[in-house]
Formats: sequence, structure tokens, C-alpha cells
Amino acid sequence: MNTKHLPSSGLRSTSKLSIFILSLVLSGLLLTGQARAAERTITPSVGVKAEYNDNIDFSHGNERDDYIGTISPGLKLDYKTERTVLGAMARIDVVEYLDETDENTVNQTYGLNASHMLLEKLGIRANAGYIRDTTTDSYLEETGLITRKSTRHSYRAGAGLTYNLTEISDLGLDYAYSKSDYDEEDKVDSTKDTVSMAYRHFFRERRDIVTVTPFYSRYDSDTSTTDNYGLSVGLTHRLQETLVMDVALGVRYSDAEYHDLGTTDDNWDWTANIAATKSWETASATIGYGRDLYYSDQGEPINVDRFYARANRNLTERFGVSLTGSLYFSKSDDEVGNEDTRYWEVTPSLYYNITRDHRLEVGYSYANDYDKTLTEDDEAERNRIWVLLTFNFPKTW
Repeated sequence: MNTKHLPSSGLRSTSKLSIFILSLVLSGLLLTGQARAAERTITPSVGVKAEYNDNIDFSHGNERDDYIGTISPGLKLDYKTERTVLGAMARIDVVEYLDETDENTVNQTYGLNASHMLLEKLGIRANAGYIRDTTTDSYLEETGLITRKSTRHSYRAGAGLTYNLTEISDLGLDYAYSKSDYDEEDKVDSTKDTVSMAYRHFFRERRDIVTVTPFYSRYDSDTSTTDNYGLSVGLTHRLQETLVMDVALGVRYSDAEYHDLGTTDDNWDWTANIAATKSWETASATIGYGRDLYYSDQGEPINVDRFYARANRNLTERFGVSLTGSLYFSKSDDEVGNEDTRYWEVTPSLYYNITRDHRLEVGYSYANDYDKTLTEDDEAERNRIWVLLTFNFPKTW
């Protein structure tokens, strides 16, 4: 039995954080004097998906295709009062392949979020979560890199507070912990701790917001340790009632130590998070760009530039179309690594709202990966076609 993903120290750390999170949740409930005025919603759901994938590994050569069925039962709980907001969710994805049955798996996602106003000016928040998944798609979405499929266990927990300094400014402090454990021996387990502080100032009757955010993070694995220091300045500006622009630019300094090589490397770089959202009566659209430091499953720091766009339009009261697209440029942050790829994907789809809570979707996705470090088979393609039925059954009391 492989117990690589169940280190005792990781379990102890996660247990302590979970106890802390649950303590905050219970404190919020006990301190809330509006229990009778609470709004509670429970939403059982189930999704049924049928898919054809012509490159299930997203491989650069020796492609395998298959038909895939997924059943996704889930449950979401929401609790809200004037001072307290609690949310919890759980979902299981049972994934079955028609021919490649060795790829069958069961993915799991659990999450908990809580916030509570302790005082008129002081609020606290906390979150925790666990995800068991296979890494091809989730890792690709995070880093723009393709990796061999592997089972990953992701843990997260965090807490923070916000204090209203004045009617037009506030100060927030947050801590976040994450841990990634892989079942396969050729992947590198890791932890990441992040501390950030955000000062916000509101202008024009809160239509514009300036945010200043210093942060520090420490990434640690068996192969490397990276300290990352940064400062970001952002502006949220409402150009029109239906057009909002978010711009955040920053500078960062990273100091990496590679244990196997016995070397160190430090770098200055920049970060960005830019997005514009426009809404109409029957449509909406968002375009954006982001740049930040991520880490490969080998513990290597990676700079990722991501451009993205999404749009949807209701053609009738129930029928509509949507389109999403993304473009990644992922490159090693230093001379030690060898990652240098370009990946893009476009996904058009049609949807039909059977009722307010039941939905049918038909979609197609084309993805293309170009790995500049390969001399042969440097390009990979993947086509997917799917039909998805989603049923939600909310109940509020």
C-alpha cells in the first residue's frame, strides 16, 4: 500500500489547521445573535457528462483516444445572517473510460468558508479544503504545463481579518497554507505558506478602489526551497455602470535554493493581474491577463503569462452560447530549469436552461501545446466533445 501521500507531519499540520478553522466557525455561530433571522440553503446536485477525447494523456506522440463518462453528485450548504456567512460544499466525480479502464478514477472536492463580523469595524474569515484529482487538466490550468497523469492530494487552509480604518479605507491581513502530495514517486511533494497585507482606499463614493498589497511566500519541497517577496498596487475603476476595469501591477524578488544541486539563484521580476468586464442586458464578456510565479511538480519555479477571455450571450430566454479561450507562456524562472512552452485552448459551447436549476450543455474544445525544449514531437493537439446535464435541487428555509 502506498502511503506516500499520508505523511504524519502533514496530517498533524492539516489537523491543527482544521481545528482552528472549525473553532472560528463555531465561534461565529455562538456569537451570532441573529439565528432566528438566518437564511439557510441546501443544494443537492448531480451532473452527468459524456465525452469523447482524442488524446486522453495530452501526449506529444502515441496518442490514445477514448469515450469517457462522468457522474458528479454534490452537496452545497449556505448559512447567512446579518453578521455571519458560512458555506460548505462536497462533490465526487466518478470517471469511467470505455476502453482504457485502467484510467478509471474517483475525484473528490471538499471546501469550507466562513466569515463573521466580531465588532462593528472588525471582521474575521477562514477557509479549508481538500481535493483529490488527477493532474493533467488541473495542473495544466494552473501552470500551462503538461505533466504525466498522477493522483494528487491538495490541502488548503487559511485565515484572515479586516479592520475598517475609516469609512473609505480598510486594512486586511491574510495567511494561506497549501500542501500538494502525489502518489507517484517521480513527483515532488510540497508545501507553501503565504502572508499578505492589503490596504484599500475608496474614491468616488466607492466606485474606484486603490489597493496596496505587500506579500511573502515560502515554497518548500525535497528538491528546492523558494522565498518570494513582493509588492503589488492595484486599481479597480468603473468606467461605466456596466464596464469595470481591474489593474494590479507589482514587483517581486525570489531567492531559490536547489538541494540536489547545492546551488542558489535569485531573481527580480514583475507580476500583473489585469481584467476588464462588460455586461449587457443579455450578454457579458471578460478579457484579462495575468503574470505570476508558480511551481512545477518537480519543485521548479515557473513564470507563467496567461491571457484569457470568456463571453456568453442569451439568444432566447432559455437558450444561449458561450466562448472561452486562454493562452499560456510558461518558462523557468532561472537558468537551472528547462521549461519553455506555449499552450492555448478555445472552447465554444451551447447551453439550454431546462428550468432555472436544470441545464443542458453541448461543447467542443481544441487545445494545442508547443514545447520549445523538445527536438521531436514538439507539438501536441487535443480535441474534446461533450454533453453535460446538470441538475440542482435548492431548498431554502
